[in-house]
Amino acid sequence: MNKKKNRFFYLNHKNLIGEIEQYGYVYSLKNLIITYLSVIAGSILTAFLFKLHAAGYIVIAVFGVLITPFLIRNSYKALYEQRRFSDASKYMEKMLYYFRASGKIITALQNAEEVFHDGEMKSAIHDAAGLISNPTFVTDSVTNGSVEERALKIIEDKYPNKRLKRMHAFFISVEKNGGSADLGTEVQLNDREDWVSDVVARQKEKNRLKRVFIVFSVFVILFCLAFLYLPIFYKAFSFDLSEHFAVRAASVAVIIVTVLLYTKVSSVSGVSWVEEKAPESDEKLAERFDGIVNYDMKKQRKKSFLIALAMAAVTAVFYIITKNKLFTAAGAVIAVFIAASYRFGYQALKDDMSKEIQSAFPEWIIQIALIMQHDTVPMAIAKSYDTAPGILKPEIKKMLLALDEKPTSPVPFNDFMKFFNISEINEAMGALYSVMNAAGSDIDNEIRNVLTQNRKMTQRAAAVKAEDRQAASELYVYAEGGVGCVLMMTDMVYMMLSFLSLTGNM
Repeated sequence: MNKKKNRFFYLNHKNLIGEIEQYGYVYSLKNLIITYLSVIAGSILTAFLFKLHAAGYIVIAVFGVLITPFLIRNSYKALYEQRRFSDASKYMEKMLYYFRASGKIITALQNAEEVFHDGEMKSAIHDAAGLISNPTFVTDSVTNGSVEERALKIIEDKYPNKRLKRMHAFFISVEKNGGSADLGTEVQLNDREDWVSDVVARQKEKNRLKRVFIVFSVFVILFCLAFLYLPIFYKAFSFDLSEHFAVRAASVAVIIVTVLLYTKVSSVSGVSWVEEKAPESDEKLAERFDGIVNYDMKKQRKKSFLIALAMAAVTAVFYIITKNKLFTAAGAVIAVFIAASYRFGYQALKDDMSKEIQSAFPEWIIQIALIMQHDTVPMAIAKSYDTAPGILKPEIKKMLLALDEKPTSPVPFNDFMKFFNISEINEAMGALYSVMNAAGSDIDNEIRNVLTQNRKMTQRAAAVKAEDRQAASELYVYAEGGVGCVLMMTDMVYMMLSFLSLTGNM
């Protein structure tokens, strides 16, 4: 279902209706025909309002028919992803409570199955519980690991999510090693709550963007129509802008681009709510990390100065030939900017890396906290390495080597991500060192202190990401405004030309 389809795939009504059925909804051929007729009627009305000729009517109508299947698919995909997210979040919540009560994966699965109505999640839970009860119950492709790992992998394959996978690993660890699941459950319930809040806020922002885009597009279209009809309503003029081919072509372009932008905006809501964006490979992340930490300022400065010098030389030659002071001044400004670019570029890269680290660090701390239910802090750090976010691995590796040499020293904790000097990370690592030196009942309290700080960091990182996403999303609105301006400028040019022609100045 996630495989990328050919651009003509959805033009076949059987493919479109079939995919909607896979999402769990019914969409008949009758409904599709009615939708197509409505789109054609809307296309004809739009072409009429923009005073297009026959070719314009055809282009708009054909484009409307071609884009309609994608709009239909996007709307149902969004509903499907919303339901999947709801199922995944509910499953995590119920499983954490049920496992804490029983301490058994099979019991928790059987109880969770009763919560869901027929559908994708209930089927996955049923298969997982069946496999644990009877290892021959399901023929699955996963043959490695315990029967519990294989069973829970069925759900993980259906709902690929790092939190869900981490929860399953926690269940397997507790069932295998024993002990209380209270603290681990508390940790993951809080993390789930933060995740749900973040996803819901993100979807609200997407819906807000869609509404803003629609309203803004309507105003853009109305302004464009006002320019088009202005000469007709103003009796002093006796010309029609729509008589010019360029004006009609620009009008068609605006209509098509507006619909394409809306299609893109609407598709954003259909992106998986459950799955996270695949991270860069550990090798690429390590390379980027090393490039910033070991950034050769002298080498980059020399390179920038040489390029700036070349630009200055070109500017000087240009001035000698043309004597144009404006372009010469512009060239000089560009040369100065290039000379300083090595520093700006480095700072931008460092800031981006810092944001990524602050986003990944809380996830790693939660992993550490869960492993510490049965292991010491150094062992938890070592065991977390394989599943840790790739961007943290260079520093984790460095820290493990330092702990081997100085197992009780605070230095490895103080030096973690020292280059970036992120106060929240410094505080968290200091608290982690305190956990290592705590004893008895103090350990749980110290872990809670670490996780409290960690949760605040998670929320701040989510807020920063939300701001970045909002800024990126607003580009669609700006693009629509730019498109409208192009049409209005075209109208103004031909309005001026027509006016000059009427007054005899051309």
